[in-house]
Amino acid sequence: MQRGAAWAEVIEAYGNEFKIDIKVAGKVKKFLTIICEQFDQILERFAKLNCEKLLPCNCDLCKPLNIKSFYKLSDLKNRLSNQKEVVECPKNRYKAILILPMLEETFDMNTTSQILGIPAAIASGDIHGACVT
Repeated sequence: MQRGAAWAEVIEAYGNEFKIDIKVAGKVKKFLTIICEQFDQILERFAKLNCEKLLPCNCDLCKPLNIKSFYKLSDLKNRLSNQKEVVECPKNRYKAILILPMLEETFDMNTTSQILGIPAAIASGDIHGACVT
């Protein structure tokens, strides 16, 4: 798939578990956001299907590697909702990785708060001032 200066590769992987890998490159972050929105709409029709979104670690060790550490998006959202700003990379001696910059590298933050269910104050970087319900 291609959109402007960005491209995406969507690969279905079969084996012990069904998996869809999405790789996006280019300068248009909104492209991945749009792809995630479309997948979410498709998956809504399958109530019994369990789906977990994973984000690759962006630390200086993992970023250039083909085999990266991944974080469950639900765990990252939970950490942010509990005013935790970091996650630890298991491959990089548990180095603290800031969550918001990792999300900003991956998603269009103008729409991330709605798509990911993150309160707008948190998505804008105001973790400590956010009122989370």
